[in-house]
Amino acid sequence: MNIHDTNIAAHFVTCLLCQHNWRTTNATRCPLCAQAYGVPFQLDPLRVSELMDAMRVFQDENEYKGEEDVMRLALTMEDNCPWFNDEDPWYSQACWMHLREFLRDEPPTPHVSRAMEIFEIQFRETIMNVDERGEYFLARG
Repeated sequence: MNIHDTNIAAHFVTCLLCQHNWRTTNATRCPLCAQAYGVPFQLDPLRVSELMDAMRVFQDENEYKGEEDVMRLALTMEDNCPWFNDEDPWYSQACWMHLREFLRDEPPTPHVSRAMEIFEIQFRETIMNVDERGEYFLARG
């Protein structure tokens, strides 16, 4: 799978032996060294807690559509998740993946559905800013 694929459900994974990064939807051995399986990029427990706090704050609003939501989510994430960078697809994907997993057994609330939509849009807009090694860089115009 191409590192620039826009499928948000394809994890960024890292080989613990050679540090190669790639994207996959299932457990695969490193395509570079073939020695180890890739470890998916995920949020640590503190970041998960901060993300869920942000979702509770984002929940306080009634409308979930339009550009206003993008700004409200950005401000909520800025206040609650200092590590989050909406221009880094690794974090947009990790937040989306966590919310998808968290809601596996129940339908998402409107605010979480909207947050997931925004994370997916951010991911698709920034996935091209990942180099061949899987590292994020800021595109210069």
